[in-house]
Amino acid sequence: MACEGGRARDPHADDSLVTSLWSSKEALAKALNEPVRYDPSRLESPLLWPDGTAGRWCAQRLAVANQYEAWLCWVLQHP
Repeated sequence: MACEGGRARDPHADDSLVTSLWSSKEALAKALNEPVRYDPSRLESPLLWPDGTAGRWCAQRLAVANQYEAWLCWVLQHP
C-alpha cells in the first residue's frame, strides 16, 4: 500500500478507476459505430457525465464479475 497524505491507499483502487475510465471510452467509441476512427484517449469518458448523460447520449456501468469492467452507451432517438 502506498502512503498518501499520511493515509495508506490501495494502488489497485487506482487501477480500477483507470480501467473503468478506459472501458467507458471504448464503449462510447463502439457506440459511435466506427470505433477504429475514434481514439479513446481523445474521447470524454462517459464515467464523468452527470447522471450518465451527455446530450442525447446515455451511458451506464454494468454489474459484472469482479476484476471486469463493462459499460453500455447508447443514443436516444427522438421521434
